[in-house]
Amino acid sequence: NFGNRNLQPEENTTFDVGAELYLDQGMTFSFVYFNRTEDNFIDFRDTGGSVFQYQNIEERFTASGLEFEAQVNLIDAIKLNTNITYTRVDESLNLRIPEFQINARVNYELNETTYFGLTYQFNDERNDTFFNTTSFTNETVVLKAFSLLDFNVSHQILNRKMTLFANVTNILNEDFQELFGFTTRGRNVNVGFNLSL
Repeated sequence: NFGNRNLQPEENTTFDVGAELYLDQGMTFSFVYFNRTEDNFIDFRDTGGSVFQYQNIEERFTASGLEFEAQVNLIDAIKLNTNITYTRVDESLNLRIPEFQINARVNYELNETTYFGLTYQFNDERNDTFFNTTSFTNETVVLKAFSLLDFNVSHQILNRKMTLFANVTNILNEDFQELFGFTTRGRNVNVGFNLSL
């Protein structure tokens, strides 16, 4: 009932331009502008009389933005990697795309066999949709912004043939949704080992 033999494939054209700067002691900075144009976007539409069908949308949608990335050796044993992305999209295409997204990771090398890592992620609020079975329409909701903090440690033994590791994800036990109506795991602890024979 929902199929459409006349559907055309979605098409998009993407380009980006940017620059990278390399400095002494392994420091790298990059800045990128990107732009994406989409045609023949496929959507689930009401054709009348509560009859729904997948159809191509005649409108052209665009998404553009800026991305900054930095890799810095704070000292020999500590490395920082971070990126920040700003995305601007047409309102009709604005689905689960945060305006701002930030990722950062700090790695600490205690010695040649022991590593620590701390990861931070921020996702700005996003729009999502769901099908309301009461009104038989798609409704838009706003998913709140969230931040995640993860930690991991690893240690090699037996001449580096075995690696012991422990991870703690969502340390602050953040309550968030990536998709509307689907919950995600809270704080999680994972302990294990990798063995190379």
